[in-house]
Amino acid sequence: MTSAKHWLAGALVSVALGGVLAAPVGVSEPTGRYKEAAGRGEFAEVSPFESSAEAVSLQLPASQIPVLDVGVLQTNALLQNPEAVKLLTSSPLNARTFEKNPMLVMQLRDPGARVTLQHIVSCALTPRQTLQVRDLASGTRYEYAGSAGLCPGWADIGGSASYACQEWVSSCLLTRTTSVGLRVPMSLRGEHEYPAVLATGGSVRPFSFARAAGGSQAQPPVASLDPCSSQAGGVSRNCGWRAESVGWCAAGTPVTVGAGCKGLGSAGVDPMIRVCDGVHACDHGSPSVVAEVEDSVECGRAPLTVFACPTSGYFGVMTAEYLQLVPPSANLAGVSIVGAGRYPAPEGNTIHDGAVFTWREGGFYGNLFGAEQLSRERLARPISVDSMGRLMNADVPLSSTPFLHAYACMSNAWNSPQNYYLQRSCGGDSSRCAAKYQGLCASVCRVQDGARVKGDFDFGACVGDGVAWKRPITTFLNSACDAIGRGEGCAVSMSLTRGM
Repeated sequence: MTSAKHWLAGALVSVALGGVLAAPVGVSEPTGRYKEAAGRGEFAEVSPFESSAEAVSLQLPASQIPVLDVGVLQTNALLQNPEAVKLLTSSPLNARTFEKNPMLVMQLRDPGARVTLQHIVSCALTPRQTLQVRDLASGTRYEYAGSAGLCPGWADIGGSASYACQEWVSSCLLTRTTSVGLRVPMSLRGEHEYPAVLATGGSVRPFSFARAAGGSQAQPPVASLDPCSSQAGGVSRNCGWRAESVGWCAAGTPVTVGAGCKGLGSAGVDPMIRVCDGVHACDHGSPSVVAEVEDSVECGRAPLTVFACPTSGYFGVMTAEYLQLVPPSANLAGVSIVGAGRYPAPEGNTIHDGAVFTWREGGFYGNLFGAEQLSRERLARPISVDSMGRLMNADVPLSSTPFLHAYACMSNAWNSPQNYYLQRSCGGDSSRCAAKYQGLCASVCRVQDGARVKGDFDFGACVGDGVAWKRPITTFLNSACDAIGRGEGCAVSMSLTRGM
């Protein structure tokens, strides 16, 4: 079973639940190249609406879904609009709700509202569910894919966002909010009523955005994971590759990867192998490429490569067929590691298990839905799109976060936890924070390892403004500072240990 994987700020959630989930009425089932988000480790990619003379589809592929910037969260015409929030939470999260409420559709003319709705749908619904919305006035259609599956019943006929659903989706949104624009592979843990939704255990696929190098925030999507538009052969092509799994190894030790050679992997038709440094996939020509091979002396057209384990201690394996236009439908590679190592490496929980996500970052919790969750300043100046299509009050500055009940705590992994949070979700400016910092999770959370899944080290009953919130989400990173980049803020905040 593949567990919940969260790719910060737009990218990435993948969930596979036991059994088959039927798509609720008003919610369509994906029919595109990647029906399950687990295929690439982020938003499910779905086919666009059929084109017509009067409509333009704005459904985005995973590689183009915007990050959830803290400014967007705080200035959008959906969550910052009490009337819109009331309609959204009291109704099913499906197409019919938007058809019956033109005011809700009007709010989507605000780009920030569209980004926010994308993330709401992704957090709430499963990979087998999508929300379709049509703006009749402009002739524009939108399609948003589910992923995490925190409350899929919201889309049912007669469904609504229960208070528990609102808390889960709020926690999810807060984990995704960023002030630095990075897309980050991340593991989510929590005490969901269905433990598999936020449990660890599955293997991890290489992340489909390039790793940010040095102080740069540039993270282009890895083009190699898309199908080829024309016939192309050889390891140097950047299309038609499959992201298989991430492995863990001791730096410098020999690692062998093969596909149908010396008992490793499957031969396929004419396979090729690419190995990348870390937990990210990579394109040919990237400095992250560790090895590329399309055949071998030992086995002819069956490739084999041996390399020294990268200093990061992690490597991602990709495979492709030499003349095939689309990524392979199944894993082809096999791996042998000399000494300490594990392939595929599991999602959690500790470095001693060869896990991928071992840095406990912190906890995020609260409720972002409803007039009672907004500050008086925001209630006096709600953000909305009026009947003329004008965005109102979005540029009115507030003295603090507009959300009264949005909270975050940090683990004791950080030398300077408050400074880390300021970099992570506030851009270094405390007046721009997505949530109110509560201190160390060890102090404000009454539970340090939830009972539903022991050993995943998720926080529980975390206090904010005197209330113990039942549904925090705990985030784990692959390495320190993944979520804030490698600049000055990282040097100040960086952990010396993988603390809990």
